[in-house]
Amino acid sequence: MNVTISDTSRSYTVNCPEDTSRRYCRILDEDDSSYDGCSKSFDITWDTARFRCRILYWGDMDEKETVVNVIVEKSMRDVTWSIEENDAHVVLNCHYRSSVSPCRAISAASKRQMMLLDGHLAERYSAYNTKISQGICALEIRKPLLKEDYGVWRIYLPITPTDNSGCVFNLKDKQHDQDDDGDLHLMAPQAKLVEVFHDPLSSTTSTTELSCKAPYSIEYCYLSGPQGGNYVPDRFDRQKTLGICNFKVSNITSGIWACGFNDASGGEDRLNYFDVKVYDKPGKAVTPEIKASKGDGDKRMLCRTILDLQIEICRFISPSGEVHALSENFVPSDDSRFRYHGEGLRAGECGVEIVEVEREDFGRWKCAIKVQGKDYAIEMDLIEEVISNTAILAISITATVLACAIGGFFAYKKLNARRRVQYQVRLGSSTGGLSTASNGA
Repeated sequence: MNVTISDTSRSYTVNCPEDTSRRYCRILDEDDSSYDGCSKSFDITWDTARFRCRILYWGDMDEKETVVNVIVEKSMRDVTWSIEENDAHVVLNCHYRSSVSPCRAISAASKRQMMLLDGHLAERYSAYNTKISQGICALEIRKPLLKEDYGVWRIYLPITPTDNSGCVFNLKDKQHDQDDDGDLHLMAPQAKLVEVFHDPLSSTTSTTELSCKAPYSIEYCYLSGPQGGNYVPDRFDRQKTLGICNFKVSNITSGIWACGFNDASGGEDRLNYFDVKVYDKPGKAVTPEIKASKGDGDKRMLCRTILDLQIEICRFISPSGEVHALSENFVPSDDSRFRYHGEGLRAGECGVEIVEVEREDFGRWKCAIKVQGKDYAIEMDLIEEVISNTAILAISITATVLACAIGGFFAYKKLNARRRVQYQVRLGSSTGGLSTASNGA
């Protein structure tokens, strides 16, 4: 296999030929250093290099060897891009050095996706001078541009069925965007939540993909985890012109991960953060603890799977050991106190609604689910409150009525006292006036 790569690439990934019958691979470099696995990335410090893939296939006793010759061509860019703008339109041009499959244009803002083929036209958009046989893909947007036209656009160039390259463009609304560094608001300031399920009893290695994106072509990128580490981006030589940096991490650990990147102009690195949470079960308690009192109604407990995994069987086990099989398709009997709660087993939700809480319901419950053929139990607690909400409401109303009654009584008593004093004063004043007049006569 002869492979030609650009000198703009920092590394090259050797991939052994894929075959469903292969059982083991190892890769040898020019120094005959051996690396287990069917894929290995190497830093480019040479003009030419020779790698050997040695593969054991099913039914064969000896290895078969495939030689990969890698040639680095100087001053050759795999992808070039440009923006053409006039009073009539804006054209996003992306050019690969050889023929490609039909391209795709995707807007990060509106999520709209369009296929670019020679001669395609749809509403205000066209494929313009797209010629996939020559590796040219272009998107024309007619003016005036609408709100959904602004922002980041990516044109994907499918080089192989599993390998993409392409270009990234950032169309800014110059009239309304006062920030010259408009890509700042495109970077997510908060950590993106990444939930991972890894069964500690399984010997299988789990692989998690972390991807950071920029509104411009990336010159370099890196990934750092809670314990540090040196991770090589996957197919970076292809995807850096898309402003995308992908990493594949084996048996990832919980914590904050950071993906740093920059363009050719340098300056301060930009960072995307990932809040990784690794679970040893494929689900978690949405309501780990709820409070209730005897006689309360409509108390709900819920557990949900991560990664949108479907639930095969949903059961809730009470503190006394009673098992309640639940599903959105089950119709409970009229005298049953337990009903299914949630969006459905296919949506990954297993929940129970207690119509009326009894004394024996208090304690630790288990949400027992079957996912991917294995059983798991997630614990949650139903805690008894000393005074129920209904009782608190009744006491509050009683106290309010009593306070009003007492306040009214004292107010009435005080008002009557004032009236008696005023009456006596008026009576005394009138009597004194008559006496004075009589004496004067």
